[in-house]
Amino acid sequence: MRDYKSISSEGLREIFQGIAFRTPPLRHQLVSILFALDGRDRCMFWHGIGTGKTLIALYTAQLWESRKILVICPSSVVRVWREQILEHTHFSSVELVGATGERRKRLDQDVTVYVVNYEGLKYLFGQKVCKRGRSRFIPDREAIESTWFDTLIVDEAHHVRSYTTIQSKIAYMLSRKAGRVLMLTGTPGDPMGLWCEYLVLDLGRSLGTSSKAFLDKYFFPINRENWSRGYPQEYTEWVLKKGSWERILERVANSTLRYSREECVDLPEATYEQRYVSLSKEQVGLIDKVVRGLQIELEGGQPLGEVVNHSSKICQITSGFIIAGRRVQRFRSNPKLTELLYCLKEIEGKCVVFHSFVEEGRIIEEACRKAGITFRSLRGEIGNKDEQYMEFREDPSIKLLIAHPQSGGEGIDLFEASTAIFFSNTNLGIVAREQCEGRIHRVGQTRKCLFIDLIAEAAEGEERSLDERIFEAIMEKKDTNSAILEWIENYGKVGVGA
Repeated sequence: MRDYKSISSEGLREIFQGIAFRTPPLRHQLVSILFALDGRDRCMFWHGIGTGKTLIALYTAQLWESRKILVICPSSVVRVWREQILEHTHFSSVELVGATGERRKRLDQDVTVYVVNYEGLKYLFGQKVCKRGRSRFIPDREAIESTWFDTLIVDEAHHVRSYTTIQSKIAYMLSRKAGRVLMLTGTPGDPMGLWCEYLVLDLGRSLGTSSKAFLDKYFFPINRENWSRGYPQEYTEWVLKKGSWERILERVANSTLRYSREECVDLPEATYEQRYVSLSKEQVGLIDKVVRGLQIELEGGQPLGEVVNHSSKICQITSGFIIAGRRVQRFRSNPKLTELLYCLKEIEGKCVVFHSFVEEGRIIEEACRKAGITFRSLRGEIGNKDEQYMEFREDPSIKLLIAHPQSGGEGIDLFEASTAIFFSNTNLGIVAREQCEGRIHRVGQTRKCLFIDLIAEAAEGEERSLDERIFEAIMEKKDTNSAILEWIENYGKVGVGA
């Protein structure tokens, strides 16, 4: 197979001469686009997080002369796709969000790019059936057959790695209808999940159409009894046979291109990425209640400092908990935490997660233990901070540091990590944020740095959430207290809670 990565920059310029890109792609992006254009209509990009996969997909679709594109992505990046489409292309687009009727109405719009989250697939292309008193969604074959998409883009492909899920089944059926398919992921992940991902990508060309045949060929069942009795694969423990990983890679090589962030020499020294999460109804309702109380305090003449301090309750709620006196209430649903775990699965190398509240640190620790993620922590209540700090730096098996800015934001070097995730920005002003970033983006750092912010998205009818307003103020180097006060004063004026 052609060695695409070895093509010179001059050779790439010659190949793409005369093509008008709205935003000039970087070298690794041009290589990726060429890979797709070189006789391939179905491609998987295993590109590291922060390498600009969205732009690659959009420009590939543009050069494929796609007329109707369906993008399937997590809810957290629907907004990112919208912004990237507006900034880098002339495509018209629509987000297929909202109630089922609203989603279907938007599907009828005459645009080029339709963006839907994974959860929305079942409402657009599924139907609910009831059996023995239980309801579930199954693919709506008629709805899928009536689609007109010539290009399918599947972002964060690990969401379709199990064929038992409704989104995987629908994605597979949509892939059968589409002429061209692009799938994007930050990491190949668990080898067992690759079968379903590539079934969606190339309909079985690479790894076959039978999950049982795939497992029998490349894996060894530890508890053979379950497997021989016909139990589903999740009841059986599997290990790769010797040499199987290399054989799997050979099978997928023709349709797959991999770029780590370190390989992308033309990436900027620091890249910023935002992941937006939708809050639960419980969280939205509590925020409304808290803000109404703060607005009453303002009307009663409470000092600015008092109101801003009380606003931290809102930020606690967006992080999945609320503190009332000495009591801490955690919510069943914590979208930020779910998104954090997704990010940690994608990231290669060491990572620092900065959080604003002590309780956030505890919540993140518990989730990491359950997920089998090794970590160390730095915050006021940790007694052996020096030991935790040195173990994170020196032990290659410890990939994560969970740090409060007052403990991990200044005075220490963390350049063993090249990624930082901000779980929240509540207590961060401009100076504190710069100090946190400066722990990894500093003298001694030899890799490209990535900063990811987890941001609670605005509720329906709300112009911006408090998370968004604080983040904007930090990025624009403005006073965060003023931004908080302005948000509280304007809350509800565009229909929220009214």
